Amino acid sequence: MIEVLILLNPYSKGARKWLVLNLLTAIIGNALIMINPLLIGMLISNLTTHSGNMEIVIKYLILIGSFYILGSLTLWFSQAFAHNFATAVTKNLRTQAFHVVSHTRIAYIDQTQTGDIMARFSQDIDLVFDALSHFFMNAFQGGTTVLFVVILMLYLNVWLTLVVIMVVPFIFLYSKITNEKRNERFVVLQRLTGNLTASAKEYFGEKKLIQSFNFEEKAKNNFDSINNDLTKVGERAYFSASMNNPTYRVFNNVAFAMLGLVSLILFKRGHNITAGMLTSMIMYAQMFSKPFNEYSVLTANFMAGRAGVKRILEVIGMNTYKERIPFNINDRAKEGNITFQDVCFGYTKDRELISNFNLDVKKGEKVAIVGPTGAGKSTMINLLMKYYNINSGSITIDGKDIDDYNRKALRLSFGLVLQEPWLFGGTIEANLKYGKKRATKEQVIEAAKKANCHDFIMNLKDGYQTILDDKTNLSTGQKQLLTIARALIIDPPILILDEATSNIDSLMEAEIQETFNEAMIGKTSFVIAHRLKTIIDADIIIVMNDGNIVEQGKHKELMKIENGLYRSLYLSQFQHEEMH
Repeated sequence: MIEVLILLNPYSKGARKWLVLNLLTAIIGNALIMINPLLIGMLISNLTTHSGNMEIVIKYLILIGSFYILGSLTLWFSQAFAHNFATAVTKNLRTQAFHVVSHTRIAYIDQTQTGDIMARFSQDIDLVFDALSHFFMNAFQGGTTVLFVVILMLYLNVWLTLVVIMVVPFIFLYSKITNEKRNERFVVLQRLTGNLTASAKEYFGEKKLIQSFNFEEKAKNNFDSINNDLTKVGERAYFSASMNNPTYRVFNNVAFAMLGLVSLILFKRGHNITAGMLTSMIMYAQMFSKPFNEYSVLTANFMAGRAGVKRILEVIGMNTYKERIPFNINDRAKEGNITFQDVCFGYTKDRELISNFNLDVKKGEKVAIVGPTGAGKSTMINLLMKYYNINSGSITIDGKDIDDYNRKALRLSFGLVLQEPWLFGGTIEANLKYGKKRATKEQVIEAAKKANCHDFIMNLKDGYQTILDDKTNLSTGQKQLLTIARALIIDPPILILDEATSNIDSLMEAEIQETFNEAMIGKTSFVIAHRLKTIIDADIIIVMNDGNIVEQGKHKELMKIENGLYRSLYLSQFQHEEMH
């Protein structure tokens, strides 16, 4: 746990006061309780010498009972302070991890399963909380217990004290030998737990798709495979951790036996070993062993907490971007003139997808990006919005390099409508104001009218205050209209439509396409399209395949290219529609 405490030290800001209070109450509480075995020994000695004077016995019992009550109450506060410390540290951890995830580059998030990240925020944080709270509930109380016990035992008899503490080197040696392997097992255990959570999230989220392709058995087998691996590793990890407690108890029982044997030898040799002193020594020996036994019971918690800390710090260690330029809403693009100059890019260093790409887009022009599924059509958007950095060349908006924009101001230059109409739980008004919190009611209504969704919103019982949840009966097309209104409300100079009509039926597609055409008037637009009939009027069509730009031009120009990819795609769609 020492390594864990060092790693968590930067996140204990504002929590250290609870640690100080935990230590102080542990010292006071244990001091009150530790004195009792000495008093009990004195009481026994008094009974043997004063023939059981009840007045003295009652005084001792009242004193012992008072110390136990006050000590127990103080130690209760010590445990509460330990919980408060663990709560504050995990809150700081969770806050920092969320900040990193929300500010890290998309490139890093793309490399990690969403379910695994969720597991780190929930399960791993909980494991860290359990480890911290239990450690400090036992560390300070156990540490002060051992310290006070040793001092009081030395006061009673040095030789018997040495017998009791002789088990400590054996306990530490055993822990050193076994800990490294246990640590490795718990790290693997947490990694498999993250994989299991990610798989479960994927299967539950795509339940309809799995059933439609009769993939249930395969999904179950994949889940069972991960679950079986998790079970095997968990059994080995927790079994090895559970061996600590019986092993420690063996060492302590040997110490108790030796205590009786040495007491007898010392008594035979004339040492002053009274019944009262021996009673106190036995009680102190039990108190001395208690922290070690409790620590051994919690070994699994500490190991799991250590693995959890490592996984959370992996998230916190992800690269975050640091803004060089302060945010100013007025710094966003005004016109929408975009220039790609000698742009080179690849998602990996060994494979370049875009090489020396040049494109000049004027204000109000419509750029279409087309290609087969998996061709890399979203790459251009990722570069424009600076989700990924280009390898070389430059991208400018209104004559200004995108590297010279504050990222927030840059992204407020774009209105983004995705393939899946994402809306969060809350009112329709709150969803529409997602990109512009201070938008007035008039601005919200104006954007909704432009997106042709005002009428159906007003037909809802609560209008703009309708809560969007699973019970709200909105079609996919209506949800898409809401996302269009959300994009328009920030009044961006550039619109990006990422296959925004691919999941909508033909009738709704025509309505939404009309909405798009109205919304794009006077704005530069980038349209990632699957249905090519929607982009034949584009000023520039970029054709991609296998991540590379293979063709570029207007619709009529591209249709003249014999054996061209665009011509082939268009004709295949046209023939398909003719057949239907």
